[in-house]
Amino acid sequence: MSDSSNQGFWHIEPANDPRLKNLLVDWHLETPQNGDAYDPTCRLHIRGWALAEESQHAHLHPVFRLPGLTLSHSMNQDRADVVEAILHEETSGHSRLICGFDYALQPGHIGQGFTIGFETNGSILEAARLTIRQAPPAS
Repeated sequence: MSDSSNQGFWHIEPANDPRLKNLLVDWHLETPQNGDAYDPTCRLHIRGWALAEESQHAHLHPVFRLPGLTLSHSMNQDRADVVEAILHEETSGHSRLICGFDYALQPGHIGQGFTIGFETNGSILEAARLTIRQAPPAS
C-alpha cells in the first residue's frame, strides 16, 4: 500500500498555442484526467489520440516533456472510433487510422509534472501542461 501523504491530483491545463489548431483537426487526452489521483509509486499510463491534417498525419508524434527528458513516440493505436466520430469517414484502410497513443511513464521521471505536445517535421507544439498538486482541481 502506498503512502497517501505522497499522493496528489492531476491538474491539466490546455495550452493556447494557435499553431496547434493549424496542425491538428482535434486531439484528446483520455488518461490521466483532470482531478485523477496521482500515485508516485505506480507507472503513469498516458492514453489519448490526435488527428492531424492529412498532409501532416504521417509525421505526427506525441511528445512528453519531463524534467530533464523529452520523449517523442509514434502513434501506436488504431482508433476506428475516432476516425468515425471526428472525420465521419469509413475506417477500412484509412490513412489516419493509427491516431492513438498509449504509453507508460516511470514514476521517477515525472517530478511535479510534465507537458504533452505533438511533433511534426522537427517542431514540437505544446498541447497541455500536467501538474501534480496536493488538492484536487476546483469543480
